[in-house]
Amino acid sequence: MFNHFRKFIVLSLVILLFVSGCGPLSNSSSESGEKVEIEFWHAMSGNLGGSLEKITDDFNKKHDNIHVKLVFLKDYPTITNKLQLALQSKDVPALVQLEDPTLQTFASSGHLQSLNEMIQKEDLNTGDYVDSFMKSASHDGKFYGLPLNRSVPILYYNKDVFKKAGINPDQINSWKGVREVSNELVDKGAVQYGFEPIKYPWFFTGLARSNGAELSNDPEQIKLDSPEAAEALQLWGDMIHKDKVSKVHYGGEGWAYWYDTIADVTEGKAAMVTGSTADMGSMDGEKIGAKPMPTFKGEELSVPTGGTSGVIPKNASEEQQQAAFEFIKYFSEPDVTEQWAKETGYLPVRHSAIEKMESFFEKNPNFKVAVEELKHAKPTPLFPSWNEIENEAISKAFDQVFVDNVPAEEALKNAQKKAEKILN
Repeated sequence: MFNHFRKFIVLSLVILLFVSGCGPLSNSSSESGEKVEIEFWHAMSGNLGGSLEKITDDFNKKHDNIHVKLVFLKDYPTITNKLQLALQSKDVPALVQLEDPTLQTFASSGHLQSLNEMIQKEDLNTGDYVDSFMKSASHDGKFYGLPLNRSVPILYYNKDVFKKAGINPDQINSWKGVREVSNELVDKGAVQYGFEPIKYPWFFTGLARSNGAELSNDPEQIKLDSPEAAEALQLWGDMIHKDKVSKVHYGGEGWAYWYDTIADVTEGKAAMVTGSTADMGSMDGEKIGAKPMPTFKGEELSVPTGGTSGVIPKNASEEQQQAAFEFIKYFSEPDVTEQWAKETGYLPVRHSAIEKMESFFEKNPNFKVAVEELKHAKPTPLFPSWNEIENEAISKAFDQVFVDNVPAEEALKNAQKKAEKILN
């Protein structure tokens, strides 16, 4: 505990020095009250950032009284750390992009503004939103965000590699099939690696559930080291160390390891990779196919929702809060969430938008796979410390299994101990 506290203080001081050296990031509004300027802290880069800028520009042109200024931070953990410091200084942005577990943490500590009153005042039809996304943005019966960039995990494969090797993609509907196909492709010299997972702890939830493991929403019932979870993670470890048909990317700035994994399948170095629906926005659908995440024998598909919601810190002024709400409401309007989905691969967040996109899905089957996965989607465990458990326990278990060839059973027992320590 002391080490965690000491690390946080050191990190806080370093970032405070950085912030003080770069000038304030606070919101501002004109003294006349005619225009409210707010900051939106986000981590969307590449084509995602480009699409976000377009939507934001459109919003600003349509709203004479509001100006949203985008502030890019390199990844979600950076947003979390910076928001912690902003809350301490009480100089907060009006709008922040937060992952589900982080939203739970800040909502439970009383730092986020409940949106219920604004939703009711605007008569916003929450029933039109995908239920699992709204559940993810809720805490203790109240809404604390509206869905922004939402996703589910998906399995991508290189069509040319499969075609040249004479392999039917339906063979990879199960994890057993993924392993068999990977070995066959590497044996034939078709690719360097058959399958590559992304070392991001979010994937653990889907992998474990795909083998029947339960991950409870009750922190007192959390069980990371069930036999089902260990068997599932061991398969990924065996493909790396035993079969030598898999690898994991590490390091680099921000999302570099993620993009390096996706690049391997697009460049034909790997036949299959795990990814997010959001990755398809940067892929050529003619060359890369998508399949639902595989399952183990006899188990039903279950995928965790990913991405973020837009949240409003309670310390923002009332007019800044209202401006921030106007923006996230606009972002989720059917036409806008449709535009965002088509440009990025993130999922449309409203049923009315999904219905409008039927012809688009028919022409773009990878998107259709993603939307159909929503029938099997549910949030990651929703309690405040889950984010810390992912980063401090599950991510470490990934390192042990992927790098050090530690048996998954042992690595997850270590993760369970760390999780219990975090929760106590």
